[in-house]
Amino acid sequence: MSVSLAVTGPYPRRPNFAKVVSRFLGKKVSKQDYDRAVAKEIEYYITTMKDYGLDYFTAGLMRFDDPVDAMVSLLKNVEKNGLVRFYDNNFYYRVPVIKGKLEPSEGEDYAKDLETARNVIKDLKLKAKLKLTVVGPLSFALLSEDKHYSDLKALMSDYASAINSFMKAEKNLYDAVEVIEPSFFQKGLATKVVEAYKEVYPTLLEGINKEVHLISYFNLRADRLEDFTSLKADYYGFDLTEDRKKLAAFVYRAVKGKGVYLGLLDSRNTKVEKLTSLRRFVEGARGVGAKEVIVGNSSLLDLIPEVIIHRKFKVASGLKG
Repeated sequence: MSVSLAVTGPYPRRPNFAKVVSRFLGKKVSKQDYDRAVAKEIEYYITTMKDYGLDYFTAGLMRFDDPVDAMVSLLKNVEKNGLVRFYDNNFYYRVPVIKGKLEPSEGEDYAKDLETARNVIKDLKLKAKLKLTVVGPLSFALLSEDKHYSDLKALMSDYASAINSFMKAEKNLYDAVEVIEPSFFQKGLATKVVEAYKEVYPTLLEGINKEVHLISYFNLRADRLEDFTSLKADYYGFDLTEDRKKLAAFVYRAVKGKGVYLGLLDSRNTKVEKLTSLRRFVEGARGVGAKEVIVGNSSLLDLIPEVIIHRKFKVASGLKG
């Protein structure tokens, strides 16, 4: 069984590009110049990461402050509020405030960045696939401030339908869908919420004939693995860093006969993993019959310096040998 490597979610902005973003927001840079800067940053990210033999890239979400912000760009009747801590991290996201029924917007900027990333991959003659990153309905709902819905399931359903519309409209721009659900394994999540989500989830992927990666971040709970892997996906992703190795056996059993994404490259720790440790996790998944294995970052890459990102992926590239 071969091992694939992947980047998950956004890629951190470099300081010079962050200045361009700030100047654009201050109306000191034109939209045209800003779009060119975004395209250049996407090209830089893919070009500098290509030597690690990655099989999957995302578009990097360079234009957006965070993954939730990217989803707001695809929706109508949502405004952005102040910054709030993104789970238990030194990273902040802008809270979406839902003012009315969630409906799809055109999402031109996101589509533009997907096209840029696709062209860069093609120009570099890479065999890698491009993933469309979307925040799952559960996480978006729980991370939002709801001023319209009184029913969490209805909110998730309308959100799933709106994002599905974008995915269908831009289906020629990506090869796989990456659904990130950091909230799925969070503490205190009621069983009735999980059951409601399981009913809504198919709406997100309706009519999408693409490879699906369902990715969790941060927490991991053995008692909810069966619920997670009951959802339709080609790969199930887990934040399975070294400090969670005691949970590895539960994960391996849950993915028997399935594809698995192992988030082994710790995105919240600058310590660089050892290749022997990565191999041990991979062999563990293989040993119980995981259908296919992908290895990549455990959560948001924004949480660690870029130089550390490269060191971690350089080590991981040894799995390809």
